[in-house]
Amino acid sequence: MNRILLVEDDKKISGITRKYLEHAGFSVTSVFNLKTAQMELEQAVFCFAIFDVMLLDGSGFDLLRDLREGLYFLSPNSTPIDTPVLMLTALGQTKHVVQGLRTGADDYVSKPFEPTELVERVSVILKRAGHKTYATSVVKVAELEFELTKRSVTSRGEQVVLNRREYDLLLFFCRNMKKVFDREQLIAQIWGIAFDGGDRSVDICVQRVRSRLREHQVGLQIKTVWGVGYMMEEMTT
Repeated sequence: MNRILLVEDDKKISGITRKYLEHAGFSVTSVFNLKTAQMELEQAVFCFAIFDVMLLDGSGFDLLRDLREGLYFLSPNSTPIDTPVLMLTALGQTKHVVQGLRTGADDYVSKPFEPTELVERVSVILKRAGHKTYATSVVKVAELEFELTKRSVTSRGEQVVLNRREYDLLLFFCRNMKKVFDREQLIAQIWGIAFDGGDRSVDICVQRVRSRLREHQVGLQIKTVWGVGYMMEEMTT
């Protein structure tokens, strides 16, 4: 079932919104403050998020910014820049709407709102994003086995030790075999569009992932396409 994270500190609005979303077939996790939302984002898997702008202990913009910068991955089949997010704003707060869209929100709804409209907006955004529900949380490529909900990967049952960026880069390449990506594309997909580091960060991350693949004798290689970027392919004997 598709899971949605709803971050709204007004419990009445949250309760009504949750009922309508669940009636539409979604599984909804409701939280009422920034701290709890951050904990959920670190531990759970979601296909969509709804962030209220004004929270008692912070702002939904903080969650949105951290997401777009790559701190959280809501779904194992998404990246920081394509995870769907809808913002809830108070009526007439145009500056919040503009800020949300600039920060990377997919849409916004002003309070008070019709729950049926919000559900329809969520459905449209997911359809537009080409959202797919993955029946399994395990991805297998060559000798590698990714457990998406745990964000871990093994080779022949042995844990492959990777930091967060390395894991995300390896998974991204494995899902896009034989496709060439330049450094700018990789930064956008893995680090997020707000990342202000240089191309060297990509090169170092690629080198470390290559080292892990050799260490575990995995039959995959990240090939340098000179003058363009990098590509993952199976090794030939």
